[in-house]
Amino acid sequence: MTILTETAEAVARIQIARPERKNAITVAMYAALADAVAAAEADASVRVILVHGQPDVFSAGNDLEDFLRAPPQQPDAPVFRSWQRLRARSSRWWRR
Repeated sequence: MTILTETAEAVARIQIARPERKNAITVAMYAALADAVAAAEADASVRVILVHGQPDVFSAGNDLEDFLRAPPQQPDAPVFRSWQRLRARSSRWWRR
């Protein structure tokens, strides 16, 4: 699992860093992504959240082996929680 975070000059950068698997996202990575967004939301200095991958790839999508072992079945599953947080955050910014 590799989700890297950095905050500088009002920008919270969340990097998906798993190049050996083309940044395929695991359940644990989705949980870390949701936590990183929550931390950025709690930081009053953050004005922008940037989610990005490596120079050659954003993400191949879900790590299928990982998801077949533990498919998300509840509304609070990490995969849903992470994207809901990002969607909610972007909606608040657009209303300004």
